[in-house]
Amino acid sequence: MDKRYYSLAEAARRHFPDGRITARSLRTEIEKGRLRAIKIAGKLIVTDADIEAMIEAARRDAETALRPRSAVPGQAPAGHHNGLSETEWLKRAQAAALRTAREPVKRSSEATLLLSGKQ
Repeated sequence: MDKRYYSLAEAARRHFPDGRITARSLRTEIEKGRLRAIKIAGKLIVTDADIEAMIEAARRDAETALRPRSAVPGQAPAGHHNGLSETEWLKRAQAAALRTAREPVKRSSEATLLLSGKQ
C-alpha cells in the first residue's frame, strides 16, 4: 500500500479545507497524544490514516461524553460535584479532612491497645 506523508500544514489543508483546523491545531493534538506523527529532519509528518484515527477517536469521545455517567438515582455522575466548581469542591474536601484529623480519638481500638502494650 502506498502511504503518503504530509506536513502538518498540508494535512490541515487536505483534511480541513475550511481552515478551522490548522497546522497549529494538529500540533496541539500531537502534544496531547491524540494524533500520531513522526519527526523526520525536524519536521512533523502525518498520514491520512493518522488524521482519520484522530477524527474517529474524537467522534467516540464525543459520543461517550453525551451518555449519562450514573444510572443510580440520586447519585451524581462521576466527576460531578453537585454544582460546585472543581476548586470549591477541593477546598471543601480539604476542610473536611482537616476537621476529621483534628477530632480527638474517642477510644483506642483493641489492636492499638495491644500494640502499645496498654490494656
